[in-house]
Amino acid sequence: MSLACPRCSNALVGNRIENVVAHECPECAGVFLDENAIGLVLQDHENKLARAVVEALPRRPHSPMPGDGKMYVKCPVCTTMMNRKLFAAGTGIVVDVCRNHGTFFDAGELPAIMDFVMSGELAKAISKRTVERVPVGKQPDGFAKQVALARMDRRKNYIAAQATADAGAAFVELLFELLA
Repeated sequence: MSLACPRCSNALVGNRIENVVAHECPECAGVFLDENAIGLVLQDHENKLARAVVEALPRRPHSPMPGDGKMYVKCPVCTTMMNRKLFAAGTGIVVDVCRNHGTFFDAGELPAIMDFVMSGELAKAISKRTVERVPVGKQPDGFAKQVALARMDRRKNYIAAQATADAGAAFVELLFELLA
């Protein structure tokens, strides 16, 4: 199946990185990671695949406003408008997400996000947001408690990975944050 770049409509080129395909635009340098690629990266508990993806993707300058001026773009798979999501407070980076099919990163967004994650700023943003969301003395119960504990475990793993500057683990945390 041929995919068109949501930003400039040129054909996306599949770049196979181990068993993941990152769809790159040779014209605008955008990258689309479909749900299959994201799932494979998230399932790799050793983060080897995530490290390979981070190393293989091009590093380009990031611009806060896309060059074409389009704010909303269509999913290259289903052609419905993608949701724009601020990655984290302080980044100024808004990615385009189709909950069913994947995420599109404009030129330079993925490396800029990775730099933000690796610098520890994501952990600070998550901690601040968690404190703001959960009032003191309120403890979740049942399923909500399980979800909260799972998120805390992910954050602990992220902090440990950050201490070793593990780009693969940071990339996995990036994907979790996008899906949250």
